Amino acid sequence: MSKFKVILIVILSAIVIYLVDNIFLKEEYLKGVVIEKRYQDKMIITGTSNNTRTGHSVVNTPTYDPNGYRLIIKDKNDNQIVIRSNSDIYTKAYKGDSVKYRVSKGLFSRKIWKASIVEIIPNFEYRKQFLNKKLSPLEKLLKTKGDFNKKEYDK
Repeated sequence: MSKFKVILIVILSAIVIYLVDNIFLKEEYLKGVVIEKRYQDKMIITGTSNNTRTGHSVVNTPTYDPNGYRLIIKDKNDNQIVIRSNSDIYTKAYKGDSVKYRVSKGLFSRKIWKASIVEIIPNFEYRKQFLNKKLSPLEKLLKTKGDFNKKEYDK
């Protein structure tokens, strides 16, 4: 057999394995906790400039990217996964919330091909702590005093 035929067979078998791995995906539903939220604009090269002092430079312009919303999720095994989401899910999810997400893994490689969020389970205790951090000291004092007064009236 010639070298060309061997190389051709190796390339074709790699393509077939890649396609089979991508077509026959195994879906798993997992739970995790949102540890970070990020938004990243799409950078587009709009032009170049030629300056005698600085030389040649490329001008990048950030533009809105509807797929730029990313949630970083930690699962029960302390593995982190980055899931792209739409703006609705991004605004509903807060750091510390539990999420159910779907992961589609390849048949042979177990590579993650797709990941999407199925459900957001809010963590209200963490949200209260997060919202209390934004209050001024006077507002915190009034809020705790108001809670204390409510407890007195309940008795």
